[in-house]
Amino acid sequence: IKQRSGDEKVPKILCMVYTVDLPKARKNMEAVVSTWAKECDGFIAASNITDDTIGAVNILHPGPEIYNNMWLKVRSMWMYAYSHYLDDYDYFHICGDDVYLMMDNFRSYLMGEEMRKLLKEGYIDALMKTQLRRIPEISTTAQQQPRPLLLGHPRAFRGLFPYGGPGYTLNREAVKRLNEQLFNDPEDGINSVQESREDVYMFYACRKLGWSIADSRDSEGAWRYMEHDAQHMFHYNVKPLEKLLGPGTHKDGINEVSKETVAGHLKLDRAMKRRKYLPPPGIDSYDMLFRYHEILDGRCTGES
Repeated sequence: IKQRSGDEKVPKILCMVYTVDLPKARKNMEAVVSTWAKECDGFIAASNITDDTIGAVNILHPGPEIYNNMWLKVRSMWMYAYSHYLDDYDYFHICGDDVYLMMDNFRSYLMGEEMRKLLKEGYIDALMKTQLRRIPEISTTAQQQPRPLLLGHPRAFRGLFPYGGPGYTLNREAVKRLNEQLFNDPEDGINSVQESREDVYMFYACRKLGWSIADSRDSEGAWRYMEHDAQHMFHYNVKPLEKLLGPGTHKDGINEVSKETVAGHLKLDRAMKRRKYLPPPGIDSYDMLFRYHEILDGRCTGES
């Protein structure tokens, strides 16, 4: 983290991982708690069991513990954070157990000039401007103090939603408003719908309260939240976002990945298999988490 003025506070971050008590997920959680989780200011894993060895807490939610009910699980995680940790942390990040967070970069980003403009000056960035027609309340919300923020990597679907791959980040005010103005409303269907697309419903929830995802690009136009692992990004398709932001506004391939990356999604999904973006045989998310840690921690010598 760059040296800042003596009166500038280093933000505290609560890292939250959604997982489940299954062999592969437990293996990933063992890698997470052995690597980047130790660098968070606070860490919890939302599971269907409580297990201190992997930071797991059985956070109850409506409906079954299945992938198609991910939205209500994530909603319960935000409610748990609000009830237990709201005043203890400045930012709250939710992701899966196949994500690597780069905490030094994360803190540096949250202490940077872009964040200061968003929080102190009511700045409406390039991404937000594309959403003003759909969410005109952005102009009003931007001027409020404190201002709610949603950070992540955008994908286009009836607006811009924060892609769940690398996870997404809310500041304290956003967590507060979601809980106090939306999540306890029994009349709002968003609080009962069973959906796998937790990221899309995260967008719907924020849109209801008048804000949208912020622009997380660095000064070179590369994204800080990495949708996939670095190998996959070599072949990244920029067309959907270019259609929204305009030609030439979006980096191509590996250039899309910021040198100040905050989060990387290390899952080997069906799309990667179809396109043959494959790691070496036998390598899975567990191995990738340790490999990223070795490189980023400066312990990789390049020797076989």
